[in-house]
Amino acid sequence: MTHTQNQLQKVMEATVSKQIMHLGNRSWWDGTLKTLCGLTIPDGGAEKVWFPSLSRHTPCPTCEAVHQRTSR
Repeated sequence: MTHTQNQLQKVMEATVSKQIMHLGNRSWWDGTLKTLCGLTIPDGGAEKVWFPSLSRHTPCPTCEAVHQRTSR
């Protein structure tokens, strides 16, 4: 199993038990999502959340901390 597959498996296991919302940027070229906490999720491996405050997903604490630190 490659490193990316290992990361995806960890993300999927966490998602199955609890809907976690990560913050990040999607690549225009290949559709991969690079999260603020360092995960790389391949295209199609994540649900897009357009209105995070209205979703019932739990925000990733690491992504939230990085976002707060960089948005000042």
